[in-house]
Amino acid sequence: MNNTEPTQAQRIAVLFRNRPRSLFLRSQLALAAVLICVAWFQLDIDWSNQFSARRLENLRRFSVEVYPFELRDEPFSTTRMVAWGWDVWRDRAGTAALTTFGISIVAILIAGTLSIPAAFPAAHKVIATQPLPRQNSSRLAAVSSQLPLVLSRCALMFCRVIPEYIIAFLLVSLLGPSAWPAILAHDREHAGRDPGNASCARA
Repeated sequence: MNNTEPTQAQRIAVLFRNRPRSLFLRSQLALAAVLICVAWFQLDIDWSNQFSARRLENLRRFSVEVYPFELRDEPFSTTRMVAWGWDVWRDRAGTAALTTFGISIVAILIAGTLSIPAAFPAAHKVIATQPLPRQNSSRLAAVSSQLPLVLSRCALMFCRVIPEYIIAFLLVSLLGPSAWPAILAHDREHAGRDPGNASCARA
């Protein structure tokens, strides 16, 4: 009897046929497609005005203004464009890029430091669903045992629901225009999101 090993293409075909299928996911995708089509055709869009003279003039003005102001009176030159880009990088863009990079690194470090202790009380593996035996525990003891889990998860949810730019705007009014409002705004969102996602796994 000749037993031949299936080829890679055959194994891929078998995996594709046996892949998990979700009727709920497919129905949601179909519903989203139908709603998009309904919204598209129900909108009152005047397609005849999309290429009017005013819009074409705005497009022409944008294409002119997007070109560097210092180079508009000169013929196009790759060398001149690269030199202009290097001057901008050396004067302003380089400092801004390095500042952004530093803000992200500091925000990641602080968020990671804050998320480690915040993940423990929000995890079911640490705060058991039934820490006390049923016959030896009262209802008050059962509720109080779940209090750290509920409070920590509510705090993490509160950190995630408020947009970063709102927190940054409030921190700018308190701390002034510096890098710290951006750092703390990112810390608040990431410190609430990372342990919140990690703590969703039940024991």
